[in-house]
Amino acid sequence: FLKGVDVVMDGTDNLEARFLINDACVKHHIPWIHGAVTGTEGITMNIIPGTTACFRCFMHHVTYMERVRKRERAGILNTAVLAIASLQATEALKVLTGGSTRKEAFHVDVWCGTWTPITVERRASCPACGRGIFEFLEE
Repeated sequence: FLKGVDVVMDGTDNLEARFLINDACVKHHIPWIHGAVTGTEGITMNIIPGTTACFRCFMHHVTYMERVRKRERAGILNTAVLAIASLQATEALKVLTGGSTRKEAFHVDVWCGTWTPITVERRASCPACGRGIFEFLEE
């Protein structure tokens, strides 16, 4: 189902869907751009199979998980969505044109006006990018 796809953009609001996207893209070596927003904050990350950490590696980042869980209690400010979507679109253009893409995740808080890079390391024990186990494709 990904034949001919050059890059995948994540605009989902569901963790299971993101794990499915991750498994499919890592397995087929397709770059994808993750994005998530909660309240006034958002996170985006380029996932370039074989080069960067994947979404499963990213999920071990405690701060990110706390923000995802908080989303159930918070609304979403539309300008935060626009900021993350803007970064995602720019990174997708870089992937498509062979430009240099960011290797770290990026946290944005539009209310506070902060833009913070987050280093996420690839994990050798990661089921997807470390061991090649794609359980979300098998369900």
